Amino acid sequence: GIVVYGDSTSQLKYRKWDGVSWSGELNAGSALDSAPYFVQAVSRPPYVNSRRNDITVLVTTSGGKLHALRWNGGAWGDQVQMTTNPAQVTSDVAGMTYERTTGDAIVIWGTAAQEIRYRKFTTAWQTEQIAYSGLGDNASWLSVAGDRLFGQNNVSVIWNDAGQNIQFGMWNGSTWETRPAAVATDQIDRRNVDTAWEKHTGKAMFVFAKKSPDGKELSWRTWTSAGGFSAVTQQAGALSQKIRWLQLQPDAKSNQLMVLALDIGGDLSSRRWNGSAWDSAF
Repeated sequence: GIVVYGDSTSQLKYRKWDGVSWSGELNAGSALDSAPYFVQAVSRPPYVNSRRNDITVLVTTSGGKLHALRWNGGAWGDQVQMTTNPAQVTSDVAGMTYERTTGDAIVIWGTAAQEIRYRKFTTAWQTEQIAYSGLGDNASWLSVAGDRLFGQNNVSVIWNDAGQNIQFGMWNGSTWETRPAAVATDQIDRRNVDTAWEKHTGKAMFVFAKKSPDGKELSWRTWTSAGGFSAVTQQAGALSQKIRWLQLQPDAKSNQLMVLALDIGGDLSSRRWNGSAWDSAF
């Protein structure tokens, strides 16, 4: 195992676990432009046949830059700074995952030009591209997830923005799908959105907190390649206060999902998706 982290310097650090003990502190890649602010380390899924020991690390720095680098199981390499800066520093507007069949890494982030951009790693970093433009507002918090169904390369993305909207996107392995209409929210200072995939169906789940009627209920929609984006459903049963944080986690072996919801009063609640419906209440 590897833990990757930042300190007050521009040098990213890591420690390795060999099954018995932790290593000393080591340098991960070359120095960044400034100190790390957000760090994500994502392992290549075990069902991907190639480069199974890969770990891609995504770093937003205090200087407002976005970096990525790759651990190949024995050394760091393929370090890159994205050409276009992320829209925010103090909120996390970048995420990454892997395509299920190709095993390619894909980094997705919101820019200060009211865009969503992406960049893929195949055997090297590809050219930075625009996924969605003309959004009207910059992303505030963003979440990304990859389809777990064999033969698919779909990637879901959800974000809230500075205009108090929730936006949805989908990479189908070759192009970006047309976005559905945005949904209004009023809690953009925290990540009240998330996305994950069922294990066996190729169905993406998006969870979020709508502004109407009061931001206390779990709302959701799905996406499939056959049906596209579903309508928005607001689940019955509310928290006592507005939802501030959401985290959605998939079951490794089934279509079940678990969502954790933290409200503005500091109460943590959970709800389970059984593959066809949510539990009746938090």
